[in-house]
Amino acid sequence: MELYMDNESKAQVLKQSIYSVIFIGIFIFSTLIQILAQKIAEIYFGPQNQFLFACILSGISLQLQLLMIVLLSLKCGKTGYTISLVLSALDLIGISIIVFARKQYFDSIGYACIIIAAVISTIIYYQLHIIDKNADNISRLVFQDELTGLPNRKRILSNLSNRTSSEASASEFSLLLIDLDDFKVVNDALGHQVGDIFLREVVHNIEESLPPDSFFGRMGGDEFIVIANGEQTETDVFRFAQKISSSISMPFIYRNKELKISATFGIVQYPKDGENSTLLLQHADMAMYRGKSQGSGNITFYNEEMQNALEKRLHMETLLHTALEHNELYIEYQPQLEPLTHRVRGLEALARWKSPELGQIQPTEFIPVAEENGDIVPMSKWILERACEQYMSVYNTYETPPMLAVNISPVQFRDPDFLDSVKRIVKKTNMDTDHLELEITESVCIMSPELITDIFSQLRNLGIQIAMDDFGTGYSSLSYLRNLPLSVVKIDTSFTKTILTTADNKNIIKSIISMAHQLGLKVVAEGVEVNEQLEYLVKNSCDYVQGNLLGKPAPIDSL
Repeated sequence: MELYMDNESKAQVLKQSIYSVIFIGIFIFSTLIQILAQKIAEIYFGPQNQFLFACILSGISLQLQLLMIVLLSLKCGKTGYTISLVLSALDLIGISIIVFARKQYFDSIGYACIIIAAVISTIIYYQLHIIDKNADNISRLVFQDELTGLPNRKRILSNLSNRTSSEASASEFSLLLIDLDDFKVVNDALGHQVGDIFLREVVHNIEESLPPDSFFGRMGGDEFIVIANGEQTETDVFRFAQKISSSISMPFIYRNKELKISATFGIVQYPKDGENSTLLLQHADMAMYRGKSQGSGNITFYNEEMQNALEKRLHMETLLHTALEHNELYIEYQPQLEPLTHRVRGLEALARWKSPELGQIQPTEFIPVAEENGDIVPMSKWILERACEQYMSVYNTYETPPMLAVNISPVQFRDPDFLDSVKRIVKKTNMDTDHLELEITESVCIMSPELITDIFSQLRNLGIQIAMDDFGTGYSSLSYLRNLPLSVVKIDTSFTKTILTTADNKNIIKSIISMAHQLGLKVVAEGVEVNEQLEYLVKNSCDYVQGNLLGKPAPIDSL
């Protein structure tokens, strides 16, 4: 797949060529000296010393020939070894002519010397061959991905560095960073062994869709790099990416079940989007994550606006680190109501952040940032404690106290202190656990089933109820509803909003309500904004509704 010769390889070939020319030149010169030894000795040293100096000249020239034969094998690899054998054969012929035709019998020692040189050359060559073979194996271990056989991250970085170095010719190319969407789900659901087979099949399909002069490597995990050579328009590269995307989404059959996967692409072009490998990969990563934020299967080209967005996000992250200690976070509550009587069933605690510098920040902006950098753990503990305190402050004002619903991030479930922190907060705030409901998302369910079941069981033993939030948007499975100790299923806003425009979503909502009721679960529909949505939900026996139509988020004492 990769036809690109790096600078180091080119230098090695040039070096061997120069050595070969020098060694062959010296060999030819020494051979001429050997052939003309008697004549040279006679001219320069006279007839009386002719024999002695002819022997000396012949010996020196013979030693030079032998040295060149050995050096060719030592310095010039297989080609040098082949040349050394040819020269040895020619040398033997030459010695035979000198010995028998000219009767210079003192040169007969050259037979033994040439044979010895050829043997030494052969030994040197095969030893070097073994060393090179071992070096190739080491190089393969260092620069080749073990699972797929593709160039690995080190080899990719080396290739990019060579392409973008000051010594390289400034050839344009396009770089495609490919991330397989939700591949972790395949691994978790089917096991890593099947996941590896699936990954190799995906790699094979991608290779089939690539031209022979492209470069294809694995960055690690479920991320890959494709480099397409030559100047191309964005339209050309987009079509190229679509072709790869189609190859990735080809079905994979396992135990008579058809599995499909999509991929998100981040694309940069050299030198327009970066003048070195670091910038190109950084910008491709930005483009890929921008695509992921908008859904799976997207093909996104880098632009400067992404850099500005990243800088803004980093600044937000810096301010978020200190938001808690500066008392910039607060909580509002949105009621969950019976759709016909408007009786309050529960209050969902919603985190809010008002930054003195950035102003009001939406939860959809700062919560993902907090989950990525780990701030969500202390933040969520504060939210749970603060919500319990505020709820208990108005608890006695209700004839029938509503449920307090608090969102729990998947990151919190990986925190070893999670259960203990819930117990401490409940005890500290005197929270009535029979009225506490923790909302979890479907992504929690792909964690270790044994761990999740144990955590849920301990929460239920405390009297705490558990709701499945945003149902239908993630890794929905009937087994989660059937096997986990849930009390409530919450239909995601994305379905509720499109009740009036998308027939499929109408059917999905109807199916979720029916399925939940059959399992003995209550249903809350989020994002109810207009009467037509409410009417459809009432018609299909939805238990509770939540949205701005019947109650906007507000401080707890104003509800």
